[in-house]
Amino acid sequence: MLVDPGLSTLHRQLGFTTEIVVPDDVERLHGAMLTSPEQVQLLIERVSRILGTDKPSVAASQFTKWYCRSLIAVLYEFSVLGIARSATLRDVSVLFPLDPPLAVHCNGRVSPVTAATRESLRELTVIRLFAHNWNLVFKRLHELTGIREDLLWENGSMYINHFYRTWMEQTEDPVLRERLEEDYRFIHHEAPPELYGELQCFNPFQWTGKPVRSSCCLRFHLPDKKYCKGCPIANGKLRH
Repeated sequence: MLVDPGLSTLHRQLGFTTEIVVPDDVERLHGAMLTSPEQVQLLIERVSRILGTDKPSVAASQFTKWYCRSLIAVLYEFSVLGIARSATLRDVSVLFPLDPPLAVHCNGRVSPVTAATRESLRELTVIRLFAHNWNLVFKRLHELTGIREDLLWENGSMYINHFYRTWMEQTEDPVLRERLEEDYRFIHHEAPPELYGELQCFNPFQWTGKPVRSSCCLRFHLPDKKYCKGCPIANGKLRH
């Protein structure tokens, strides 16, 4: 993947869309419903059927991997293209069925990033995406399935780490590389806990990013019994 493959191409790769018109045969679950116990329970049941699992926690974990991967597009737009897009739960919808099995639609307002506004818009982008989106989804999934929130945060962190490192490696522009390094460092290390959600005591990404995860995403419970590349169980770092 090139560092600037064309925004529409990247959106397709990640399962992210900002198109105004959504096809009639695509089902939409509005982001606000991702805090509704009834709607999230139905979502978990649907994902369970897609994956062929009877374990709600497994479905919850795999859903967040698709969901978080799609929303990495918001960070690409900010760091690479200089566009700050709002991605709170009010701005997004989950779309079924698409490839991967779901996609995320975002109609959040956008603002151009300038040298004068960059720091404030970066903080705002982090708050909207993480505190007002991921954090709320993770808490509801934890309440309904018992899955640990730190596991879900690590699911999302795997894509942040992978894509930022890829973008930094592949760009030949030293100015862009410096900007990517700065944004990655802010998200991964420097941003204060409150930017990630109410009552957060620490930055949930600060201990992630290693080749082997600290928590298992539960993928090995799926019918094919496969492990992820960085699985701590497959690498002997964690017991079943």
